[in-house]
Amino acid sequence: MRDADYQSASEHFLEALAEGEDKVAALLLLAHNYWLQADLSAATDWLQQVIILAPEQAYAHALLGSVLLARRQFAAARECLDVALSLAPDDMRVRISRAEYFYQTDCYAETIGELGHALCLPAPSPAVRAYARDLLRAAQARKGLVCSPG
Repeated sequence: MRDADYQSASEHFLEALAEGEDKVAALLLLAHNYWLQADLSAATDWLQQVIILAPEQAYAHALLGSVLLARRQFAAARECLDVALSLAPDDMRVRISRAEYFYQTDCYAETIGELGHALCLPAPSPAVRAYARDLLRAAQARKGLVCSPG
């Protein structure tokens, strides 16, 4: 996406917030937009707002876990991902986020386990399922290395 597209999307989400539409959905989209732009600080701030308004929103916890992982805050990321799993154990996106955490912390057996669960669940899109399969193949290729998170 071009910077202008991200800016336009951000403006749209902010307008939705101002107009009193579904604030949780608008905040989540805004946070995701900042995540895609690699603005981790803004993504964190918006996700924390989502969690305040809707603590049951599993995807917000999972996305915050991913953002914190990118910020190399491993313990906080794991905590968010664990909360997300407790809220939505049958959400493929949550399972994939946890698998990414395990993969990035060199815990390939755990990555494979999470993706095994994820691939048995309904996928939000064919692209998400394909990504999970690709990550599974990568983890299988690296399996056998020592697990040493954070």
